[in-house]
Amino acid sequence: MEIAFAGEKLILDCSGAVYWPAQKSLFIADLHLEKGSSFACRRNILLPPYDSLASLLRVQKLLQKYDVGIFYSLGDSFHDLEADKRLSNQAKDLLQSIHCACKIYWIHGNHDPKPSADLPGFFVEEQELEFFFLRHIAIAGHCEKGEISGHYHPKALLQSRGGKVGGKCFVKDQGRLLLPAFGTFTGGLSIKDPVISSLFKADAVVYILGHSKIHAVSLAKL
Repeated sequence: MEIAFAGEKLILDCSGAVYWPAQKSLFIADLHLEKGSSFACRRNILLPPYDSLASLLRVQKLLQKYDVGIFYSLGDSFHDLEADKRLSNQAKDLLQSIHCACKIYWIHGNHDPKPSADLPGFFVEEQELEFFFLRHIAIAGHCEKGEISGHYHPKALLQSRGGKVGGKCFVKDQGRLLLPAFGTFTGGLSIKDPVISSLFKADAVVYILGHSKIHAVSLAKL
């Protein structure tokens, strides 16, 4: 789905990614690589150990779908500070393949505040671009540029006469665009929660992800 944001054309993808055609840039948030192994190691909760590979394969498909020169991961790319050390060889090879295809910028998140020298790409606290400011956690208040962020894993539920449509979503107003979590084992927070709803103006639009279609609805109607 094509939208206008901060005077630029962006494409919202059903995967939860955003593509900026003018700069051949791809934005995603909250990969949470190695969340499965983290639960196994720290909580003795056994989850299938393939979440990182599945998430990175989805990234690779996006690189094949769009003409991507720069890939921005907007924080919490890794579930914890040791996650990169638990990546399988196959996942590491896939990361290298992505790195060979485009530049990678890892924005620091609350789960991964420190960079790892062993990973390909550039590590930055935040990234200021010509039209956008990329960060992990949105800053409340006025945005001088279009702010693009993640962190909150937004999800929404739309009820209508035809049934219910719900799941991960984007949220956008004139100054802010919030991305859904991209990772395989990531949950979500309702956009009705004040933590999210307080960030947006009354005219905000919610874009709910479907399998092959994105459903746009006013935040006020949810």
